[in-house]
Amino acid sequence: MKRVILPTNYSVPSPPQTASTYFYTVSPNGSSTLNSLGVGTMRVAPWLVQRPVSIARLGAEITSAGEAGSKLRIVLYADNGSGYPGALVVDAGQIAGDSATVQELTVSAAPTFGLYWVGGIVQSVTTTQPTVRICSSWTPAVAVGAGTTLGTITAGGAVICLSTTGITAAAPSTFPAGAAGSGNMPRIFARTA
Repeated sequence: MKRVILPTNYSVPSPPQTASTYFYTVSPNGSSTLNSLGVGTMRVAPWLVQRPVSIARLGAEITSAGEAGSKLRIVLYADNGSGYPGALVVDAGQIAGDSATVQELTVSAAPTFGLYWVGGIVQSVTTTQPTVRICSSWTPAVAVGAGTTLGTITAGGAVICLSTTGITAAAPSTFPAGAAGSGNMPRIFARTA
């Protein structure tokens, strides 16, 4: 088993060992709501899994309903070995963006020790996006690339996730190249099996 040694003042999310327990894959310093995540924009954040865990559910919270038929798709990717999302582990499906509730989807995933990327995609919207509970501030488990230009750096915003556009249906089997650093992402939770 690989071992990672982190500074003593550093904490990363670690899934609990008990059955049927809920936890956030990203524990934010700041949580807010947002209705402008971008239709078809996939936003994923790094999640360092410190011990194997069996996941039975993934979910998120819609705080204000979007237009009828709007959705939020939840995804989990493995790392490609270079600190960037790689192969799709789980496309959990979509929760209803037109229902202001906490919602979860049944999945079967067993991440082992290592880096994963978890997030969501607002889909099926023509006018009004749902308002989603987001992570707006946290210290990622790894450095998230801010892109190849100074735009993100000079804007003064936090880079807590990667985003890529144009995902209108199922999540791609391999995360697209060239994702940009972004400062907001859906706050995803999981439940152990």
